[in-house]
Amino acid sequence: YAVAPILLSLENHCGEQGQKRLVEIMKEVLGDRLLAQPVIQKGHQEQSGEDEHVCLSDLGACIAVIVEYDLKGDAGAAEESESESPSDNEQEGEEAKAAR
Repeated sequence: YAVAPILLSLENHCGEQGQKRLVEIMKEVLGDRLLAQPVIQKGHQEQSGEDEHVCLSDLGACIAVIVEYDLKGDAGAAEESESESPSDNEQEGEEAKAAR
């Protein structure tokens, strides 16, 4: 078997204290395998524009965490959710109510 990284994708709904605790837990559990620094350091040939992508083999047996978060009180997020059109299910429900 070839060595391959583990990629974790998290959706974060924690406050500041919860986020700090989440980081502590990941560091405790994942230890040295947790990818905590850039794979490619600035100034290296890889960042000269010739090859901007990191290959999975560059990650080795590391664990990379991708976090999606929504900041409470983020005005942009609130405006975005209000401006989104209703889903198909919501539209069907509204149409059914109107038909009654």
